[in-house]
Amino acid sequence: KQAKSHYTSQASLGPNLLNTGQGYRIVINGLICNSFSRSLQSSSMEILTATYLLPIEGDPIPQGAIVIDEDHILDLGVQSDILPRYCSAKVTDYPQAVIMPGLVNAHAHLDRSTAPSIQPDTSYISWLAEWIRVREDISAVMRRESILNGLYESLHHGTTCIGDMGNHTGALEPLLQSKMRLKIFPEFVGSTRENAPSQFESTLKILDDISNKNSNRLSAGVAPYSSYMLSKEMLSILARHAAYHQIPLKIHMAESFTEMEFFYEAKGEITETLFPSMGWEDAEIPLYRNTPLQYIHKIGLMKNAPILVGCLHLSNQDLELIKKTSSKIVHCPRNNEFFHLGTPPLKKWLEAGIPIGLGTEGRDVSSSLSLWDEMRSVVKTHAHNGRSPTPQEILSIATWGGARTLGLDREIGSLARGKKADLIAVSLPEGTDTPQIFSSLIQETTQEDIKTVVVDGQTLL
Repeated sequence: KQAKSHYTSQASLGPNLLNTGQGYRIVINGLICNSFSRSLQSSSMEILTATYLLPIEGDPIPQGAIVIDEDHILDLGVQSDILPRYCSAKVTDYPQAVIMPGLVNAHAHLDRSTAPSIQPDTSYISWLAEWIRVREDISAVMRRESILNGLYESLHHGTTCIGDMGNHTGALEPLLQSKMRLKIFPEFVGSTRENAPSQFESTLKILDDISNKNSNRLSAGVAPYSSYMLSKEMLSILARHAAYHQIPLKIHMAESFTEMEFFYEAKGEITETLFPSMGWEDAEIPLYRNTPLQYIHKIGLMKNAPILVGCLHLSNQDLELIKKTSSKIVHCPRNNEFFHLGTPPLKKWLEAGIPIGLGTEGRDVSSSLSLWDEMRSVVKTHAHNGRSPTPQEILSIATWGGARTLGLDREIGSLARGKKADLIAVSLPEGTDTPQIFSSLIQETTQEDIKTVVVDGQTLL
């Protein structure tokens, strides 16, 4: 009788039992809990509610709720369905906000987070030559500081996962200690027969350190910087190593027209500017008569289904090869804009079903490590070419697409039962209705709008 009274009056007098005729149910704050026994199973269970839930692989859910149990998503749906099932769970509400998957930065260079900015109109190859010149002179202490700064900035912009490529020698500790989800790619730059063994040995040590950490948030791959900066033999060795250990391989590919010029004509800025700066001015340059992608295919690299950063200059045959080998593409729009590299056929890639992620490159090229800024750059770049992705497609690239390129889409990138609890709550402008959600988030979101960041079920912000 007392329980029934609590139920009918909606009084907030604590839990009671109600005999519904089908067994007992718990009543808390006027809500009948439909899963009494389950609701008491885990003290770590938590519910987040918001104006909208964006699963990404599915339509927005108005008045949504998501249930987190330890490190994974237990349930999600509308609040009126979810809340009665888990009455003992702590509830945190984010009014006028969206709960969505954390952003996935599929390609960053965190070791360049504190590098000096680059002068406008610097060519890509000129910058690359200068970066290689100073790269080895940067101390491990400075690299650690740069990585720490990059992690901090990324987290505060709502990024929960980063595919970081760079020089991690002596500076791996911030990545090992971070609570963000990370895929770490030790970078091979300018490898010759003389320095290849030391670079390879350093990479193996980094891979061992990551493996010994035994963290489900940390994994690794290998990263030859580009197909024109390493010997054919070194590229083949890295490809075989990645295949043997079943780890991903990432490489900058077909980013600039001068790269095409090098592989077809064996001339241009790569031979005239980059190679002399590396001490390769007397090297014999073969005449490949291939696109960069066809070149790495011939030496076996495409068997790894690599992560290809750039891909602004592809032939139709190149695109078919990417599809056939299940390779992935990372798009870094502000980097392309800064160096005037060109505009890729992003919509064509999507229609081809190629996994596409979004990346920031380094902070020396981009003014921030914000993927929101990258998304706005996509909108701006493709606004007048008649082949612009929709806002929903762009947000999907920055979340689920990034997870697909890094091979993590079974764990993260969308909100679904059983996936890891990597998510963010983001303020939504007043008056935003369902059709406007994606465009409003892309156009309006700044660092101040990130209300919380959760990785592996842990609240980091």
